[in-house]
Amino acid sequence: MFKYTIYLTIVLLLSLIVCCCYGSLSSSIIYNNIQPIVESTTSQCQNCLVQSNSASSQIKQLLQSFTFSSCSSLCSEITITNQDICLIVCNAFGITTYTSNFLKEDDVIYFCQVAQQCPTNNAPNAYVQQVVSTPKYATRGQKVEVDATIYVQDALGIGQVLFNVTDSNSNSIFTSAYVLTNYASYSQVTLGIPVDTTSLKSGTSYETTVTVCSGTCDSIYPGSKWLGSSNGYFYLE
Repeated sequence: MFKYTIYLTIVLLLSLIVCCCYGSLSSSIIYNNIQPIVESTTSQCQNCLVQSNSASSQIKQLLQSFTFSSCSSLCSEITITNQDICLIVCNAFGITTYTSNFLKEDDVIYFCQVAQQCPTNNAPNAYVQQVVSTPKYATRGQKVEVDATIYVQDALGIGQVLFNVTDSNSNSIFTSAYVLTNYASYSQVTLGIPVDTTSLKSGTSYETTVTVCSGTCDSIYPGSKWLGSSNGYFYLE
C-alpha cells in the first residue's frame, strides 16, 4: 500500500468570496472561481488543466460574442501563453463541437482527456475513509485544518476531490476542489485544507463534507461519477 500525506494550500482567485453560498457544485464554480490543485500528475496533464482553466473565462466571452470558423481563429484571440493548449483541445473536437460543448459546460478535465493530455478512467473505485477537523472546537478567527483520508480501491486515472463546509442551516460557506491523477489500486492519500474562521459565526457547528469523484464531480460529460463521500464537523465556541 502506498501512502501519501499532502497538505495543500488552496489558491483562491480574487473573485471567490468565501462566505458566498453556492446552489450546486458545478464545474463552472469549481474551475472559474477556484484554481485547481494538481497532485501526482504529468506535466502534460497539469499544463492542460491549468492553462485551460486560465483561458476559460476569456474563451467563454469570445464564444458568447462572436462566431468562429476555425480553432485557430478562436485561439489566436486569447492570451498567447494559452493559445497552444487551446488549439490542441479545440482541434480534438473540431470548432463546431468544441463551441457547443464549451458553452454547455467547460469541463477542463473532460476536455483534456479527449485531447489525450490527461489519463482516462477504467472502472475506478475510491472512497473517503474519514474527515477530521483540527481543532474540533475552535474560537472565531482560529484556523481549522480539515483533513480527509481517501482510499483508492481500483486505479484512479483522474478524479476530483471536493471539500465543502456548510453551516447549521445547510448553507455552503466554503468550497475547494483539486485534481488527483494516476493513483494506483490500493493506494491511500491524506489531504488537508485550511479554513479561515474569521468571518464565521461563533456558537455554531459547521459540517465538512469531502467527496471523491471520477472525472469532474457533477459534470454532464461521460466519465463523471461520484465515488464516495464522508462528513465531519467543527464547532466555533
